[in-house]
Amino acid sequence: MTHTSERILNLSNYFNEPNFYAGFSLNGFSNQQTDDRKEFSVALGFDPEKLVIAKQVHGTHVFQCKKPGEINSTDGVISSDPLLILSIQVADCIPLYFLNKYTKEFGLIHAGWRGTAHGIVTEAIKVLSGEIQDNIFVIGPSIRQCCFEIGPEVAEIFPSKLCIKGKLDRSYLDLQRVVVDQLISLGAVSDKIVDMGECSHCKPELYHSYRRDGKKAGRMIAMAGWL
Repeated sequence: MTHTSERILNLSNYFNEPNFYAGFSLNGFSNQQTDDRKEFSVALGFDPEKLVIAKQVHGTHVFQCKKPGEINSTDGVISSDPLLILSIQVADCIPLYFLNKYTKEFGLIHAGWRGTAHGIVTEAIKVLSGEIQDNIFVIGPSIRQCCFEIGPEVAEIFPSKLCIKGKLDRSYLDLQRVVVDQLISLGAVSDKIVDMGECSHCKPELYHSYRRDGKKAGRMIAMAGWL
């Protein structure tokens, strides 16, 4: 993990694949304009005309992308086209990056607790054209168990072993472990799943957080493609 500037987190080293770039915007990056993803793509060295923009709804739809543009009502984008640049945005939810080093298929999944509970990880694996065990997965900065307080109606959805008891009826959920366990149950290789261990809520100097800042919170952009 290296910081290429005060605005960009470079995740490319996790994939060890020449010319594949995975980037994540830090809170120094302005996201208050309608073309922020295009601006970020340029900052990463990508062609903004090749950008795929997922219009997210906290659902489970995963789209196999063949051309650039906006994709409505989808929380996952996958492609085998080396000319396309994939993007999602998050502000505590998990950005899940992945790459198949053999087929060169790559993708991004927006995995909040709702999408994770309803099976977006499974839906993504269904869309993959290659074998799941050939993929490297990276869990980017997101709210972690230290800060992810949930109520009983959410806690009952997830394995109790992944919840720590809080005050009264509150619990703290390890959503990253939920995603890791789901990937392994679907056939992913544990050694090829990287959890960066970065909590978006804990580090206001680096990350936006909806849980921390409410409606005024900004968003981070996760982006991946071939240079």
